[in-house]
Order: sequence, then C-alpha cells, then structure tokens
Amino acid sequence: MYQAASTSCQQKLLLKFPQQTTLVDIWSAGIIFLSLLCRKHPVMRPGDDYEAIAQIAVIFGSEPIEQLARNNNSILLTSWNYPGFDMVKFVNAIRNEEIPRQGKYCYSCRNLFFDNHDGNCMCRISEEHSLMELARGNSHF
Repeated sequence: MYQAASTSCQQKLLLKFPQQTTLVDIWSAGIIFLSLLCRKHPVMRPGDDYEAIAQIAVIFGSEPIEQLARNNNSILLTSWNYPGFDMVKFVNAIRNEEIPRQGKYCYSCRNLFFDNHDGNCMCRISEEHSLMELARGNSHF
C-alpha cells in the first residue's frame, strides 16, 4: 500500500485494532487525493501515532474517531472536541497559503491553523455554504 503521508494510515491502524479490511486502502487513497487537491505532500506531519490521531481529529472531526473506538469495543480518552474543518476552506488555505477572510472569529481555528492570527473560522459548520460557492465557481480551485 502506498502511503501519501504517515497519516494515510487509517484510524483502525493507528488505534491498533486487530481486524482491518480494504477500507484501509480506501482511506489511504483519500489522503492521497487530499494531498493532490492541496498540492502539498504530505498534508500532515505527525510525530507519532498519537499525534496522527489528533491531527485526523482536528481536520475531520473528533466524533468519528471516538465513534470508531466505541464501535470496536475500545475507549479513546481525549481532552479535545473538534468539529472538523470545512474541506473547501481547508484545501484553499493549504493550496493558496492563505486563510479566507470572514467576519466570524473562532478561537479554536486561530490556535489550530498556522498563521491564522485573525481567528478566521474554518470549522465544518460552514461547509455547506463553501460547497455552494464552489458549485457556483466562486472558489479559488
């Protein structure tokens, strides 16, 4: 299996679950696709498995990671709760090396995304609007 980055490991690998399926390959392909969209390789650079899980939770949301652990009879103890990033804004920010300016201040996004001193929100709660803008051709893709 080709890995686009060390975080191309599916969460089941990172959480050391014994049963793994071809979904691992689909996850890796998705991370490769994300790298291609962002025009950046690797998209994430974790230092270890724990940091990889945290980076995945920040980008895609912590609830799916916690649900995965519960579904596999495990408990993932964390001190964070992230909604995940709006993928359109995330890709544009990585690709264009600038965060879209907007009026909503987000303390979490300010601290989690490099060089976001203005606290521009990139949380998933605004993803529907970004997808509509993308469909209208108003994005930087």
